[in-house]
Amino acid sequence: MRTMANWVPARALAGCGVVACLALSGAAPATTTTPLNGATATTAAAVRPAVPLAFSSAPGWLNSVAVVSASDVWAVGVSQPGGGLISHWNGKRWSYIRAAGYFNGVAARAAADAWAVGATSQVGDVQAIAVHWNGRSWTRVPTPALSSGGYLNAVAATSASNAWAVGQAGPAPGGTSPAQPLIEHWNGRHWTVQRFPSLPGGGQFAAVAALSAANAWAVGSAGSQTLVAHWNGTKWSRWASPNLGGASVSRLNGVTVIAANNAWAVGNANMADGSSRTLTAFWTAGTGGWSPAPTAPATPRCSA
Repeated sequence: MRTMANWVPARALAGCGVVACLALSGAAPATTTTPLNGATATTAAAVRPAVPLAFSSAPGWLNSVAVVSASDVWAVGVSQPGGGLISHWNGKRWSYIRAAGYFNGVAARAAADAWAVGATSQVGDVQAIAVHWNGRSWTRVPTPALSSGGYLNAVAATSASNAWAVGQAGPAPGGTSPAQPLIEHWNGRHWTVQRFPSLPGGGQFAAVAALSAANAWAVGSAGSQTLVAHWNGTKWSRWASPNLGGASVSRLNGVTVIAANNAWAVGNANMADGSSRTLTAFWTAGTGGWSPAPTAPATPRCSA
């Protein structure tokens, strides 16, 4: 969960048709799956985005959103007093369900193919969790058991047989080894943990973006520095990434990729005076690496 030190806190189903499917059984993408036990549904009042504060909302908070179309939007997060929250916009209103665990990230590739990831709980023996939407129901899909525990922060998918989820493995309760970045892959049948070098100072991935089966980026932090890794279709490798000068800690919290030679990452840095500064970086294949980008205009401007 992104309630770790120096991280921003992070831990609707369509109309009556969704309410009718809350048995959460249905076909699933894996041979052994578990329905979201104890899920309950509530339909929120219609939302009018152009009228601030004039709408109803579910108790809790949302961490991530994914859009399939103007009438098919998913958002996930944490419900209050506890548990996971999955919300859906059907073009007219938001609906939502509560489920076991909590969710940090969501990716929706098609109307019948969406993933949400997070962890089984926010305290105690925490394990990564992934759930899948097949167009009728959300179903929990098994993820590898982590010996030291862990959680997933983000997910990205390019096809029914290619999805990436990233987060953090460990640290185990009472352990002395630092938490390590975690990458998992979905091949259409099961999730597997991917090889990535252990970092002496520990770290975690906060976001992932995938362009194809042979091109994906993951970003986060390694100790007090930014962390960037790339998938080339064969292996994950770490790339040099920019840090803000004079900062005690620099990290990347989000990434997007729109072409093989165009990717962007954003984050923040903690300064010596206690303030925080924005941090942006971009990738262009011709430069051979990630480069910092200015984030503060000479004259701040606001538009209505």
